Amino acid sequence: MNKMLALALLLLIVGCGVSGEVVRSEKIKIGGLFHLTGAGAFWGESEMLGAQLSLVERNISYVDFVVEDCETSFPKTVTAVKKLVSFDDVDFIIGPTWFGQIASGLAKDYSTVFVSPSSGLVTIPSKYYFNLWSTTDQEVKPVVNHMGLVNLSRVVIVYNQNDWAEEIKNSFVKFSLENNVTVVEVFAVDTYENDYRSVVTKIKSLNVDAVFGAFAYYPPQGQFTRQAKELGLLDSVVLYATSNTETPILLDEFPEIEGTYYPYPVVENSSLEFNYHFEEYYSKKPSPSAAYAYDAMNLLLDAIEFGCVESECVSEYLSTVSYSGVTGEISFENSNREEKEFEMKRIS
Repeated sequence: MNKMLALALLLLIVGCGVSGEVVRSEKIKIGGLFHLTGAGAFWGESEMLGAQLSLVERNISYVDFVVEDCETSFPKTVTAVKKLVSFDDVDFIIGPTWFGQIASGLAKDYSTVFVSPSSGLVTIPSKYYFNLWSTTDQEVKPVVNHMGLVNLSRVVIVYNQNDWAEEIKNSFVKFSLENNVTVVEVFAVDTYENDYRSVVTKIKSLNVDAVFGAFAYYPPQGQFTRQAKELGLLDSVVLYATSNTETPILLDEFPEIEGTYYPYPVVENSSLEFNYHFEEYYSKKPSPSAAYAYDAMNLLLDAIEFGCVESECVSEYLSTVSYSGVTGEISFENSNREEKEFEMKRIS
């Protein structure tokens, strides 16, 4: 039997009344896990507002949206999950901002559906965890391809020592073997390092064509670029980074990043329309992941209106859905969104 047909029949038995209305005596609670403070605040606040915009547009009255600030902190994210599930008794969760490497396991532990706008890295795939952002492989492959196309064959990697940046580094090494790009040396630095002068000096002695920087947060990326420019490294070496380069505070505080190449998900016309509507409604520019949070909320609302009021049902719904969102076509496999196209951009 077709999976969606089987799901629909199940809903007629346990989830819906004869009229098709959701059988629920109280409001449905959707939790929100966002970085509202700390280095991820620009992304997290926009995600919260993007999700809220979906509720406003659809004029939803049967949902309580309960938001927690993860403070761009692993421990705070874990605490926020526990509070939402155990104290607030939420039914489903949107988020977290980034940090899928810890949240995916928590979704499995609590048997609660999470739909994250910006996880990127999911180390523990689960039928309860759905990541709308692209995988590290999807993000890094166009970077290495671009280097190969412009004949930059000798590269060093500088990366923060955290799960996401390390996975980015691993993806780069894997694809470099397929593109005649030689990784000359790899520099692992502390996640919050702010002095890169010794690393920059060493790179200058290696006769390389490019540097690929995988920085989890904007201050380290800005500091590395500023010091690389001050020490003359960027006079002869091309700098590449990741999609989080497109963060306004980074551009404002560190103008030295001009000239940096970075990958970015192809922006659909529908995303451009969303960005315009977001800015018109909130009088501020959205983060790259705001539209993904908008799609995350719409996916959950569609599942609820289909008749799903428990995580098992929503998990089945999302596992089989093919959805046209403002960020493009959405379907999932092993917790991750299936292929999302990237393009190369340059700060100018």
